[in-house]
Formats: sequence, structure tokens, C-alpha cells
Amino acid sequence: MSLIFFIDLQESKNDKDIESLFRICELVTELKDSEIPKLQSLNEINFPKFQSDLQVADAIFEKLVNKRLEFESKSFSCLGEERKKRAEEWISFVDDVSEKMKAIDKKFEEKELALKSEYANSKKFLEDQN
Repeated sequence: MSLIFFIDLQESKNDKDIESLFRICELVTELKDSEIPKLQSLNEINFPKFQSDLQVADAIFEKLVNKRLEFESKSFSCLGEERKKRAEEWISFVDDVSEKMKAIDKKFEEKELALKSEYANSKKFLEDQN
């Protein structure tokens, strides 16, 4: 009895496998006959639009890249000009400070000479009184 049950089970399993294989064949045939042509027609309809959209996006991207490069070059040139201007201002400042320090040194030397002269005169006056 168990052998008969086993044979029946095996036959039913084989029948299910065969049914599954037939179902797969039917689906593949259905896909081949109806869905693939449908996909091809959709591709023919949508691909040119998609391609043109990509070209537009690429053109916009190129414009953005060019604008950024243009902006960066202008920024760097402006920065260079500003650096040059600051360097000139710094040189002018240093020259001005140097001139003022020379004037202060000259006045200090004049005062020093005046004080030495005054001190010498005072010393001579004191010696003459003694």
C-alpha cells in the first residue's frame, strides 16, 4: 500500500512539475508575443524625449560649469587686484612711518644738541661765578 501511495505521490508531483513548466512556457510565449512589442513601441516613443531631456540637462550643466569658471576667474583677478592695492597701501604706510620716525629722530638730535649747549653754558656760567 505504501508503494502505491508513493507512486501516486510521485505521479502527482511530476504532474505538478509538468504543469508548472507548461505555465512557464505559456508566460514566456505571452511575454514574447505581447509584452516585448509593447516595450519596444514604448521605447521608440519615450526614448527620443528622454534623450532630448538629457541633452537639455547636459547643456544646462555646461552653462553652470562655464559660469562658475568665469566667476572664479573674475574673483581671482579681483582678489589679485585687491592684494596689489593692499601691498601698495602697506608700502605707503611704511614709507610714511619711516619719514615720521626720521623727523622725530632729527628733532630728538636737535633737542639733544640744544640741551648739551644749554648744559655747557650753565656749566661755564657756574665756573665763571666761582
